[in-house]
Amino acid sequence: MKKLPYVLTKLKILIAIPTYGRAGDVTSHEMFTDPVLVVHTSQLADYQKAYPNVQILEYTKPEGNIPRKKNFVLDWATEQKYDVVFFIDDDYHRFNGNGSGIPTTFDDPVDIYHAIETHAQLAIDAGTALFTFHNIPDIRRYAKNKPFELFTTFKRGNFGVILSTVNKKFALRFDERFILNEDIDLGLQALHDYRMILSDSRYAFQLKNKMGAKGGLAAVRHSDREKEYHDLLQRKWGALIDDGGRSWAKRLTNYTVKVLNPFS
Repeated sequence: MKKLPYVLTKLKILIAIPTYGRAGDVTSHEMFTDPVLVVHTSQLADYQKAYPNVQILEYTKPEGNIPRKKNFVLDWATEQKYDVVFFIDDDYHRFNGNGSGIPTTFDDPVDIYHAIETHAQLAIDAGTALFTFHNIPDIRRYAKNKPFELFTTFKRGNFGVILSTVNKKFALRFDERFILNEDIDLGLQALHDYRMILSDSRYAFQLKNKMGAKGGLAAVRHSDREKEYHDLLQRKWGALIDDGGRSWAKRLTNYTVKVLNPFS
């Protein structure tokens, strides 16, 4: 891990970017000082050619199971004595603030790393193993006396997992049955185990939105699969998952899954 000009905490953070079929199109790595691309063996040569100066972690198990791939990253990071894994999708390109005394755009990778670092420490202090950033850094949704959400419907392309190297009670893992919705399930695990997901509403990562249906989960994301894993969420979590009384036929996507607030 490259040494930053200064450090705010003693945390060792892995910036992990799982990617598939997008050699030459990845953008997220440009925002960080020392990111790691997680790449399947079959595509290793293509990614090494496209990103000769970026560290690549080779994933050797069969491709197609995203939660298994992410668990592989968690295990590797733990072995390497990291404290936090910050997962981010491969198609982000900007880190924004909401303008309330915070810069609207961060161009320095060190500043972006430090935002993640301080947010990770806040999550640890609050007693939760999962943190994320708001989807939109909207000044209308931000209040200085309430800069964080303690409960959020979790469907994000960037989030941090605190590892057991920090606290032995932190033991989040992805449920490998979920080819889709593994992030929603992880959020529910955090709410069940720690009663909290810490979401910073001051900042947000912005998608590049240039890849279309190329790579990633495009080949497996269709209505039948969406329904399959929506139903699995309901079977696993029961009353915490509510579809608002709407039948699947009237739903466009499981992105509208409503996770009930456990505090209410």
